[in-house]
Amino acid sequence: GPSSGPCAAAVGGRWVWVAEFNVPKLLKIDPRSNRVRGTAKVGNGAFGLAFGAGSMWVEDTYSDTVSRVSVSKGKRTAAIHVGSTPYDTTFAFGSAWTTANSGNQLDRIDPSKNSVVARIPINAPVGVVAAFGSVWVAGKDGVNRVDPHTNKKIATIPIAAAQWTAASTDAIW
Repeated sequence: GPSSGPCAAAVGGRWVWVAEFNVPKLLKIDPRSNRVRGTAKVGNGAFGLAFGAGSMWVEDTYSDTVSRVSVSKGKRTAAIHVGSTPYDTTFAFGSAWTTANSGNQLDRIDPSKNSVVARIPINAPVGVVAAFGSVWVAGKDGVNRVDPHTNKKIATIPIAAAQWTAASTDAIW
């Protein structure tokens, strides 16, 4: 609907999934017919999403959770409590990673436990992406490089008030 506020899209399984920011749901779209084939209830303020471990991982900004939605069942299987005001999510290195903007941290979620297993301090993190053997997080101090083996910040590229992130084959943007 016009007030649903679609916010992010990602491919998972054979579907395209779209997070609805203004209503607590995730749309499952058939790319062959361009029709909505289902919806999954998620938390409030669905913003970023990522695919991994057979699930869509949706951060719920106003609920301080990450919703795990099974791509085969099309239903939420877990609501994982994370730090305050999550803004973005990615899946890499066997884990879901979500920024907690007001919580000043990057949370690592273990899909076998459906719980946060590491909290990495980052100043006002926003965007997160994985590339080149690391997790990259934009924040107030710049773009931060996190080692997924140690869960430690190993470098910061100073860029004032860095925001969202993207990766190409040869660079982080």
